[in-house]
Amino acid sequence: MVNGSRDQGLWYAMFGNLVVYGCKVNEGASATDLYLALDGQDAGDTAHLNPDIVTPALRHEEYPNIALVYGEVFEAENVNKADTANDSLLLEPAPATAGFGRYDLVYLYLGQAGPAVAICTGTASAAVKTQFDATGLDTAAYKSTYDPTLPHGTFPIARVYVQTGDTGIANARIADLRDFKGRLAARLL
Repeated sequence: MVNGSRDQGLWYAMFGNLVVYGCKVNEGASATDLYLALDGQDAGDTAHLNPDIVTPALRHEEYPNIALVYGEVFEAENVNKADTANDSLLLEPAPATAGFGRYDLVYLYLGQAGPAVAICTGTASAAVKTQFDATGLDTAAYKSTYDPTLPHGTFPIARVYVQTGDTGIANARIADLRDFKGRLAARLL
């Protein structure tokens, strides 16, 4: 803060959205429910773990999940990794129409209450299920063919496929969309 104001998006213009550590979306405590987890200590994500993690975090560098989101720092503890206490990572029920599927997006943002994670629910259709059945999970960068439109100033980190009859989501239905490079690094490579 300088003289009571801030220049939102200044860092975004230079570096863009990027994950520093963690921010891995998993199936949550179980693959039998529709809760997801934001896991900064995922065992299969060793290249992206923060070596300075302290639980609970007391300083900025000690959080397991750290990212730059639209020019501001996102810092969060793990969410729903061992329980289902946070409804912000609860997927909407599966489509009711037989033969329909949809893609939902998990994203990071910084609101008035601070860092947060949320889910943008996609539109269910037969075309989404047909595409999934033909080519599998869509792992393309945002924005892909069937993605919902995210609010401005947010950062997508995962795409989740949900189809008729699903009562739980396993890791095989979650596509990792995290970007660790940012705009500057991507242009330098």
